[in-house]
Parts: sequence; C-alpha cells; structure tokens
Amino acid sequence: QLLLTTPCTWLEDFTPRGNWPQGSTREWLTSLLEPHFDLSKTVYDINDIEKILPHRYPFLLVDRIIELELDKRIVGIKNVTINEPFFPGHFPNNPVMPGVLIIEAMAQAGGVMILSQVEDPENYNTYFMKIDNAKFKEKVLPGDTLIFKCDLIFTDLPYQVLLPSDNSWQ
Repeated sequence: QLLLTTPCTWLEDFTPRGNWPQGSTREWLTSLLEPHFDLSKTVYDINDIEKILPHRYPFLLVDRIIELELDKRIVGIKNVTINEPFFPGHFPNNPVMPGVLIIEAMAQAGGVMILSQVEDPENYNTYFMKIDNAKFKEKVLPGDTLIFKCDLIFTDLPYQVLLPSDNSWQ
C-alpha cells in the first residue's frame, strides 16, 4: 500500500474507481509500479543508528537502514509493533500510528544519511523544518512495516534538503 506521497497519487490517477477483484489488473499494475527492496540487507542496524542519531527510545523511530547512497538516497525501515508507547492512547481498542510520527520516522531516516557523512555526528543536530503535500493513503497498524525512501535534492551546507520519494511504501 502506498503510504506517503508527494503531489502524485499514481495508481488512482489512471485507474477506474471501485474495488477490483483479487488477481486483477489493479494488482498487476501495482506490481509493476511497486519498488522492490531487499529487506534482508542491512547497512546500519539499530546500534549503528544510535551512534549517528541523538534520538533514543521511545522517540527513535528508525529500526534499520537497508540502502544508502551517500549524497543521493537512503532507504530506512520501521517495524511497527503493538508495544509502541503511543498505541494505548492512539486509540484505545483501535491502535493507529500517528501521522506526525510517520513523518518524523522518515525525517530520522534522512538524518541518518546526512549525519553518516560527518566524522563526529554526536556534535551535530538535524532539524525537521518543512513538509509539503503529504498524504496518507492507509492507516499504519501494529504489525506493519514502514519503508522510507528519501532522495537528497539540495545540498548547500549547513542546509541539506531531503525529498521523500513518491514511492515510500508500507
């Protein structure tokens, strides 16, 4: 399922409305457009990420980095479990991951890319400054895996701008 997009709403733009049966054209089109990531790869595990980012539990929201091309892009993973500290209150008997935390997790993945390029990341802070045109297509529930792909689009130190791609997937 498409989780977060920039202005593009890809599949909905050129398919008819309504439910499509299993094994349908919609499924085939989705398989053509869906990026395929090697989830068995690990560039940085949680211990490596803690050496790069200042965030700690319960606010460290990236579990693993599976792809990293310095100065180009990063792909990070967040495994969403029922034990997340926000689920008891958001919402009781209907747990849904808050959208602001989904965006924060994506920003943290971008922070890993930027801070992994400096020798002493503990001496730097990254700040999430702006997001445009974010859309949530599905609820994020316990048991889901979020996959974030962010592309670096602008570098002019001390500022770097990351763009979540149109295909950040759940």
